[in-house]
Amino acid sequence: MRFIFLRHPETTANEKNLIYGKTDYPYTKRGQQQFEEALDYVERFRFDKILTSPLGRAYELASAVASKMSKELIVHEELEEMNFGIFEGLTEDEAMIKYPDVHQAFVESFETTLFPEGESFDVFKNRVEGFVNHYRQSEMDWLVVSHGGVIRTAIEYLLDNKSGLSWHLEIGNCSIIEIHINEGKPSIIKNILNP
Repeated sequence: MRFIFLRHPETTANEKNLIYGKTDYPYTKRGQQQFEEALDYVERFRFDKILTSPLGRAYELASAVASKMSKELIVHEELEEMNFGIFEGLTEDEAMIKYPDVHQAFVESFETTLFPEGESFDVFKNRVEGFVNHYRQSEMDWLVVSHGGVIRTAIEYLLDNKSGLSWHLEIGNCSIIEIHINEGKPSIIKNILNP
């Protein structure tokens, strides 16, 4: 079976380097171009069904791919980006100034720090791993349209890497990463950044 991970196009929050997960922002002009390029490029891949985050920046692209390729689209809340709570919509510097205690706690213990009005990385990681476990048992090939944090965490889990290592992976907007799982062993087949 295969997972083909596709990150959503660039948004205005990406452009401004904002911290965001649950909040939706519109595509930039570059994001609109990435959308069109990804829509054409993804046709090169073979997959059975599409799994997507319900958040607009991912869902809009997934829906367009499903329509164009006549594929079933399945929405999963588990594929939503991490909820950064009170940090949503802030830059790193703004978060540090406005919520210094929470920011320091996150720096010192990123896995267990609960963002007020949001979630902790542990909770986020567990839901992504639960999603991966459910679908890795399938014989189907899946296109997964989601977010940078979700994709990094899923890849880290599939490759059995140390927790937190995935945050060092650069997964650009509209990147495509294909992972094959043969006899329970995963391998990265393609890593196509910004088609």
